[in-house]
Amino acid sequence: MLHQRHSTFNFPYFSPEPNEEHCKAIDRQSNEASSIDRADYTAISDSPTARSSGGPFAKTTTLVIETADTSLINSGGASNTLYSFTLTTTTLVIETSDTSLINSGGASNTLYSFTLTAGNIPAGIGKVRFEWTPGFGAGGSVVARVSLDGQASATIELFYLTAGLYEITVSVYDGEDELAVDLLQVQIADTTLTIDPPGQPCSVYNDCVGGSCGYESFSLASSTVCCASGASTEVYVTSSFGRPIGYRYFCTDQPDGTLCGETDAICSSNSCVGQTCKSSKLGANEGCAVDNDCVEGSCGYESFSSGYSKVCCASGASTEVSVTSSGGWSSREYRYFCTDQPDGTLCGETDAICSSNSCVGQTCKSSKLGANEGCAVDNDCVEGSCGYESFSSGYSKVCCASGASTEVSVTSSGGWSSREYRYFCTDQPDGTLCGETDAICSSNSCVGQTCKSSKLGANEGCAVDNDCVEGSCGYESFSSGYSKVCCASGASTEVSVTSSGGWSSREYRYFCTDQPDGTLCGETDAICLSSACVGQSCKRSKLGANEFCAVDNDCEKGAVVMKALVLLLLKCAVRLEPRRVDGFLDIVISAMISWMELSVENLMQYA
Repeated sequence: MLHQRHSTFNFPYFSPEPNEEHCKAIDRQSNEASSIDRADYTAISDSPTARSSGGPFAKTTTLVIETADTSLINSGGASNTLYSFTLTTTTLVIETSDTSLINSGGASNTLYSFTLTAGNIPAGIGKVRFEWTPGFGAGGSVVARVSLDGQASATIELFYLTAGLYEITVSVYDGEDELAVDLLQVQIADTTLTIDPPGQPCSVYNDCVGGSCGYESFSLASSTVCCASGASTEVYVTSSFGRPIGYRYFCTDQPDGTLCGETDAICSSNSCVGQTCKSSKLGANEGCAVDNDCVEGSCGYESFSSGYSKVCCASGASTEVSVTSSGGWSSREYRYFCTDQPDGTLCGETDAICSSNSCVGQTCKSSKLGANEGCAVDNDCVEGSCGYESFSSGYSKVCCASGASTEVSVTSSGGWSSREYRYFCTDQPDGTLCGETDAICSSNSCVGQTCKSSKLGANEGCAVDNDCVEGSCGYESFSSGYSKVCCASGASTEVSVTSSGGWSSREYRYFCTDQPDGTLCGETDAICLSSACVGQSCKRSKLGANEFCAVDNDCEKGAVVMKALVLLLLKCAVRLEPRRVDGFLDIVISAMISWMELSVENLMQYA
């Protein structure tokens, strides 16, 4: 591979009296620098290729100086200290796999392929343009993308009609700035030509006296001819141009009016505009269709509105933005918009469109909105967050002083226009309306729908779970005469209540769990610490067999004994003959009396 001229020098910062070590370092570096200045690029042939030397002919116009010690350009470096600097230049190399071109000589009327490679391209450059001349006649150009490691490459094909020594010249550009130049001399040996003149139909390049066969126009009706320029350029075409997808060769140096697709190299003017060769590219703010139409290489909408047309961007750059049909565009897709636009230009929500980099209220403004200023979207604000300052539909949105907002679901019952998600500023002071959202408050405590310094403690009156430090709010007793409190247990249970029990309506309500004996519990064991709700009060345990009860829930076995007994006896009665019913009823009555006597004794225990 090619060794690049990439040298490292150590320059000492001198003290008022340089010591002997400094002097030796200076002498040593001077000798190294002289050696490096005398050295040229060295081509090492890993495979049979011919390359430009890169040295004797190279003219480099881009130089980057770097150092790892940023103190030298910030706070300042230290005296009497050795610092290292790296000097990096953009490089350019021309190479071909056919070594005969620089040895015994290549054949005339033969198409040769050359690879152009640029390296050390400065960061921030997305694409470069290679321009070349073959050593005779007109040259050409091609644009290539720059890789992440700062390299770009392109392939060109050339042929020579007669024997001789030719010098290929190649330059690489960033816009109008020349980054590097290189030359390669090629030798063509004597040969006899028996081929067609320019303009004649051809099938392959070898048919032509100029050694180049291509389409004369970027049109489906065009056919291949021997190129009058003696050169052709390879272009990848798609079905959108009316041709089968693939690479095709087109004659270069074509006159104005020739169809050229988007390929400048086809035109003698090197200006393909509106898919036709023109005398020059379009200037700033002139209507365009694609980037290639413009002298600055960028075509985009001048304003974020479907009512505007595309123009050549005065800034020479555009930004890609996703648009939707709801914004008046024909469909949801990506479109390009010119950057560096003045204040007042429509910009949607895209800062990059504006020269101020501030798109506010869908218009370019001199700056973003500050804290507590009215806004519509996050992008309007310098802190990047727009939300309601209070949990109330009567408030408007402002730029959040905290620089953050939280998303909350709101409903029409709260006065909002519909059920949806809205954003509310965070880190709000005590007293701010917060619904049930702690994240709105700087204290992280939303109590009674208002930001408070802290949550409510056990047995303090509450309205919802979120009011309580333990996260649970419920009735402390199963009675409509009680209010809701923060449950000491940190938990509640949901119970269906009815208007017959004194409640306002039939609905579900929450009751604190883990309550002590004596607490009213209806028929809900979960209210009681003992998990035993007997006679509608929390008791130590459930009733056992033959103990007096009112409902199934009172009993350990979960059923009233009297009810079970009666059902059993009735089942037996239906099986008896009519003449024996009277006797059976005597048995039933006797059993009921015996059971009631036992129950009275048990009842006395609870009296």
